[in-house]
Amino acid sequence: MGVRRRTETPPREGSPSGSNRCAATRSEGTGPGGADSARTGGSGRGGAGRARISRGLVSLVGAGPGDPELLTVRAVRRLQEADVVYHDALVSEAVLALCRDDARWVRVGKRRGAASTSQERIEAALVRDAQAGLRVVRLKGGDPYVFGRGGEEALALARHGIRFEVVPGLSSGTAVPAAAGIPLTHRGISSSAAFLTAHELGDPAGGSERRERLAHLAKGADTLVLFMAGSELGRARETLLAAGLTASTPAALIENGTGADERVYLGTLGTLESIRGREHPSGGPVLIVIGRTVSLATSLRAGSVPRASGRAAGPGLLGWVARAVAGAERERPPAPGSPPVKAGPASPEHPDELQPATRSSRAEPEAAPRATGAAPRRLSASRRHE
Repeated sequence: MGVRRRTETPPREGSPSGSNRCAATRSEGTGPGGADSARTGGSGRGGAGRARISRGLVSLVGAGPGDPELLTVRAVRRLQEADVVYHDALVSEAVLALCRDDARWVRVGKRRGAASTSQERIEAALVRDAQAGLRVVRLKGGDPYVFGRGGEEALALARHGIRFEVVPGLSSGTAVPAAAGIPLTHRGISSSAAFLTAHELGDPAGGSERRERLAHLAKGADTLVLFMAGSELGRARETLLAAGLTASTPAALIENGTGADERVYLGTLGTLESIRGREHPSGGPVLIVIGRTVSLATSLRAGSVPRASGRAAGPGLLGWVARAVAGAERERPPAPGSPPVKAGPASPEHPDELQPATRSSRAEPEAAPRATGAAPRRLSASRRHE
């Protein structure tokens, strides 16, 4: 029999979680500097990347732009090995399907206008689970160090003496335009590109400074890539027009880039907002590209092979990687002197905090699990987030 993955959405700050379950904690007898540390070569960023992820290590993993086939091989390996995965709200279930069957998922992403988990609580949960000897993955869309607050989490882990590694991912800023047929640089057209966020252009506290920075970049970069710009499209357009860009400047808006429901809107800086308004946007993540290279998209999209956007993990490259990772782990002998895994009941002291995860923290079994090492498959409705 298999197990249903435990998935959780943390409560809002200051509200009780409503959970009175008992969780088990693993007593490994290891921690930073212990036997597991020696097994991976010590440094979180060095030896751990070359060997099986050790207990008590946090992996900050980039999930790429959305399509599971754009994950790196190391990212797939870490998902196969993790005991608990703290993931952004935008990470697709096709990506999460690559996790081990008994891994616990915790959604900690931040979405505009929705309840979210504070950064402090996320960092505290990563520290706590690593100190309990768990293999922890913090899964972030794109690259952890590009508008992902991965640096903040890495610094928090370092302050607490927690070993960590960074598994880079394809940044949406480069991967999404490329998949949509838009080169960011092109000889004779663009030799520079600038990346910035737009979601705080209207912030009463710092919006004026951010708009000034956007205007400055508009005068110096040939191509602009704006992250998180969906709700600020009008304000971004006004700022850029005031900075000297013309309304006829080619522009593209890409929604749910590389996903199964990807939408690409091609137009100009002056018309983009009205075009998107007529098309009933889905509310997914939005990336805006502004510059003359956007004018190449029509020809490049027409001549390129259609992509299987955002398809569920299955046979093919991802299935091969998952089977290879699982097979390698089955054949890997235990490290000399590895202590046995022990687990005992422990009640959470603070029920309003993110709860610790262990392999014994499971929901009820369900029928027809996928076998260890088998190709990942699309999740059924019963296994989606609760």
